[in-house]
Amino acid sequence: MSDPAVRRIFTATLILGVSGAGKTSLLATFSTYLWETFGKVLMLYSWDGGAIPTEIQKKMRQGLIRFWRCRTRSAQGLALETLYLATKGFLPRYLDPVTGETTPAVELVPPMTTRYAITCPQGHPLKSVPTASLITPTFCATCKLMIARDAMSVLERVERSKGFEAIGGVAYDGLTSMANVVMDSMDSMRGQGMIGGEKSSFGGVITSGNTKFGGNNRADVGFAQTRAQQFVNNSLSIPYLMEGPVFTALSTEGSDKGGLTIVGADLPGQAALTQVPQWFGNIVEADTHIDADTGKHFALRVRDYTDKDGRRHLLKTSASATGPVPDMLLDPPMSQKQPFQQFNLGVLFSLLDEDLRQALTEQVPGAPGTPSGIVE
Repeated sequence: MSDPAVRRIFTATLILGVSGAGKTSLLATFSTYLWETFGKVLMLYSWDGGAIPTEIQKKMRQGLIRFWRCRTRSAQGLALETLYLATKGFLPRYLDPVTGETTPAVELVPPMTTRYAITCPQGHPLKSVPTASLITPTFCATCKLMIARDAMSVLERVERSKGFEAIGGVAYDGLTSMANVVMDSMDSMRGQGMIGGEKSSFGGVITSGNTKFGGNNRADVGFAQTRAQQFVNNSLSIPYLMEGPVFTALSTEGSDKGGLTIVGADLPGQAALTQVPQWFGNIVEADTHIDADTGKHFALRVRDYTDKDGRRHLLKTSASATGPVPDMLLDPPMSQKQPFQQFNLGVLFSLLDEDLRQALTEQVPGAPGTPSGIVE
């Protein structure tokens, strides 16, 4: 277990990489870190349509990962709501623990529940209700009186919803697919005449049977970028997390305002490439490293670098410049079949923990220390 006296102020982490680089498999190492450090499990929300890696399925069977295939909540008009509420930490009322599937219109439950405990003027408990609208005149069995609403004492309590107690981290696989869901929803709504504005490049509505598509325009791109940022911000409000939320995204290349080639998150619109780094505290890249002597290695790159083709990769962490976090976490050669020794989110987070512990050993003479947080 971790030292409760040394806790990083965490933020969101983004894992970049091309398809097949191991981004999703890295989330299995996140679940191991949560369990071994805090005794908590990972909630994994998935919008990607690719294969579910064996490592993820193993952790699901071990109970270290709870997995939701979010696209299975597929009833008409629920796509954007699912994205918004899932990134606030909501969970389906029922979730198949083996497949991660739900019914098309399953109810979503918030991570925190508000309840109102009601007592009579003499302090006798009357009832507990989930919403203020249910606070109505109630008979007190002890006093043998009907208690009017304005005579009641009401105590509002906010508590963790049942079923959320074991969750210590969340991950979203992946941000590229989530933004594409937004674009698909706008396409569908424009085809149904629910939204207007500039027409798509083909200038009309395509009909196939009872289904209509309206295409996308430039406003949709801006809307998808804004929603992607909102999803990241939403996740930072989820209570009781032991480590910051983690997102995956496909990587792509483009150019910055100076015309230099850069590599960043694949989201709608060129502007997203330079905007996304502002949303995250840590951006790392799942990659392979080829050594002339030992061959291929899985590599987790954690610092900004320029590759042999002159492309700048927009990576960063919250680590100090003099701490123990290296530029790259390198696994043994793939031929040795010992994955996730260093290519591991748990290793990265542990190094960030150690970076803070080392920094705290540096004393400032006369410093007042951490304030109580209470203003009198």
